[in-house]
Amino acid sequence: MELLVDNVEKCYAKVTAIKNLSFIVNQGEIFALLGPSGAGKSSLVRMLTGFTSLDSGEISLTIDGQKHSSIPSNTLGYLPEYRGLYP
Repeated sequence: MELLVDNVEKCYAKVTAIKNLSFIVNQGEIFALLGPSGAGKSSLVRMLTGFTSLDSGEISLTIDGQKHSSIPSNTLGYLPEYRGLYP
């Protein structure tokens, strides 16, 4: 399994939450998001879960050689601190 985040950007009105973010997480690796308030951590998690769309770039997950352009819902869990993200 491999998670690819490639050149991702997300803007809200006049605020750029994420700009040119790229990384790869390989199977078995431990990965954490650290940063101050407003750094874009929640924006990234919302894009990974599909709650919000990215403005540019690519997020993909490769499982057993099969590339998914969106992360299958049974592979990622998300428990937000506040409600209001679910349709």
